[in-house]
Amino acid sequence: FRWVEKVLDTIPIPPEAMVELAKVEMGSAFLADALYDILRLLAKGMAVSVASRRVVWLRGWSADAVSKAKLCSLPFKGRMLFGEDLGKLVRGLTEAKVLQLPEDRPRGSLRGGSRFRGRLREVR
Repeated sequence: FRWVEKVLDTIPIPPEAMVELAKVEMGSAFLADALYDILRLLAKGMAVSVASRRVVWLRGWSADAVSKAKLCSLPFKGRMLFGEDLGKLVRGLTEAKVLQLPEDRPRGSLRGGSRFRGRLREVR
C-alpha cells in the first residue's frame, strides 16, 4: 500500500500515531487479501455452478458421453448456458441442412433386467 507510505512520508506524525497507522496498514492489507480470496472462490463457485447445470441439462439426452463432454467444455460467454458457440454451431448445422449432431443411442431394453439381479440371487 504505497499510498500509506506516501502519507507517512509527507505528514509529520507523532510516534504514538505511527503505531496506530501501522495497525491500520496491516488491517487494510489483510482485508485486501481476504477480498481477493473471496472473489477467487466466488468465481470458482460460479464456474462449478455453470458446469453442473450443463451436466444436469444434458443428462436426459441419450447421446454418447463424448458428445456430452464436448458440449460441457464449450467456453462460457454471455448469458446462455452453453455460450454463443452452441448457437453458432446449431445455426451452421441448420443452414447446411445436414444434421451432424450426435445421434441418440438406443436405450437398453428393460426386459433384460438389471445386471445386479443375478448377483443378488447368487449371494442368497
